Amino acid sequence: MASALPLALLSAVTFAQVQVIVKYPQENLSPGDYISIRGAGYGLSWSNGKRAASVGDNTWSLTLPNSTGPLQLKALVNDNIWQQGANAVIVPSSPTFNFTVYPWFGSQAGHYTTPPALQNLYSTYFDNTRDIVIYTPPSYYENTMKTYPVLVGHDGQNLFNASTSFQGIAWDIDQTVNALIAQERISEMVIIGVYNTAKRIAEYTYSTDPEFPSPQSGEGQHYLDWLEQHALPKVVADGWRIDARPGQLRMFGSSLGGLLSCYACYTRPTIWAQCVCMSSSFWWNDEDFHRVIQHQPPPPSSSIFYVDSGNTGPDNDDFNQTLTVRKRFQELGWRLGDNLGYYVMDGGSHNEASWGARFYVPMLFLFGVED
Repeated sequence: MASALPLALLSAVTFAQVQVIVKYPQENLSPGDYISIRGAGYGLSWSNGKRAASVGDNTWSLTLPNSTGPLQLKALVNDNIWQQGANAVIVPSSPTFNFTVYPWFGSQAGHYTTPPALQNLYSTYFDNTRDIVIYTPPSYYENTMKTYPVLVGHDGQNLFNASTSFQGIAWDIDQTVNALIAQERISEMVIIGVYNTAKRIAEYTYSTDPEFPSPQSGEGQHYLDWLEQHALPKVVADGWRIDARPGQLRMFGSSLGGLLSCYACYTRPTIWAQCVCMSSSFWWNDEDFHRVIQHQPPPPSSSIFYVDSGNTGPDNDDFNQTLTVRKRFQELGWRLGDNLGYYVMDGGSHNEASWGARFYVPMLFLFGVED
C-alpha cells in the first residue's frame, strides 16, 4: 500500500526515545479529565494506559522509554474513553523522535457540504462558474487543531449526491470513506469535489483530439492552473483546514478525469504527489498519454499512481489501454503495491455505479493503515 505504514520504505533506528504529543481542544473535556496513552511497544500496553502530562493549552506529552522497532498507540480520556479510528503507527527515524497525535473520541460520521463561499466559483479563462463540495472526516469539527491531507476529485456533482449526479447515480464516496474509517482501515482526509461544466471535455484534456478540435478540447493545462492558483487558495481562504502545500496534493477522477489526474501527477509532480486514475480515457488522441510517459522525463519515484478499469462494456472499459499504461510505469521502475496501484473490477464498466463500488480500493491504497 502507498501510505499504509511504509515499512518497506522506512527503517526504524536501532534505538530511539519517542515523545508522544497529543493535541486536543481542552474545551471538549470536563474539569479533572486527563489524557492517557495505550499501545504496543516502547513500554506501552493495550490493557493499562500511561498518563500524559499537560504541557500547555490543548497539549499533553508522554516520553516513552528507549526501545527499538515500530510503535502502535491510541489516546484515551481518563484511560477509559478510547480514541476513534485507526491506531497511530510510528516508525522512529531518529534517536530522538517526536510524534503528534490528533485524536477524536465521538462516534460521529464525516459528511459533505457545499459551502456558500465555494459556490459559483468563476474562471476568467473559461468564463464559467462551478461549485465545490467538501467532505470532512469524523474528527473535523471535534478536533479543531488538526489539519488534513486533501484529495481533489473531478466531476464533483457525481461523488456524493444522487440528486446532482449524472443519470441520478452517485459514487456515495462519503459512505465508503466513513465505513473504512470506522473499520480502522484508513486514515482521515478532506475530499474536495470540483463540479464539471459544459466545457468538461476541453477542461479535462491536455491535448487536442482530432474528433474534438480546439476549443472543444486541449485546455487541461489552463484548468489545472485554475485549480492550483484559484480554487484551492479559495478553499484555504474560506478557512478549511487542509494541507494544500505544493507536493502534498492528491487528485482523483474517472474517464477523462482519470486521464487528467494521471497527466497532472506525471507532469506536475512538485504540486500533485499522488493520483487515482479510474477507467481513464487513455484512448484519448490516439493514446496520447502513452506517448507522454514514453517520451517525457518521468517524475520522481515518490510520485504515486493508481490506475484501474473494469472489463465489460464498450472497449472493455479501456482494459487494454490501462494495462499498457501500467506496464509502462513498471518499465520506468514503479513497483506494484508500492508506488503503483492497479486493479481490474471483474464485471465493472464505464459508469458511476462501478466507480463508486470500487472506490474503496484506491482509498486503501493511498490512505490504508497497517494492522
